[in-house]
Amino acid sequence: MRTIAAFTTIESAYLLRSRLEGSGVTAFVRDEFTVAANPLYANAIGGVKVEVADEDYARACEILDFRPEPHPAPSAGGGVNARRHPWTRYPFLGVVLFLILSGYFILDLLPHGSASRERAEILILVAFFVAALVAALAATLDL
Repeated sequence: MRTIAAFTTIESAYLLRSRLEGSGVTAFVRDEFTVAANPLYANAIGGVKVEVADEDYARACEILDFRPEPHPAPSAGGGVNARRHPWTRYPFLGVVLFLILSGYFILDLLPHGSASRERAEILILVAFFVAALVAALAATLDL
């Protein structure tokens, strides 16, 4: 199965499916139930997808006046979708955020008003801002 198009609304996906099936190409709509449950998920999951069989892909592109694209070759970095989600792009952010949140839980063990608690609070805040700065720079520079 190959995705021919993706939409943010279910209706648009079904209109395309009807157009393809009217031309003799069997098409399937995927992820429509997820978007129906919560329309805000459409962008998160890549939209409602219209898919056709591999052997029908060229014909579907011809019907829709698309130029067929070859299958993307998987790369060592995890394939085409590896860059979509920030946790796959920046795995260290998850570790840093986990450590920061763990630090806040450890703060509860320290007595309130003590010097060691104040130093720990400052260190956690500095670590949070450094992690945010590194994430912003990495996203800006597209690393």
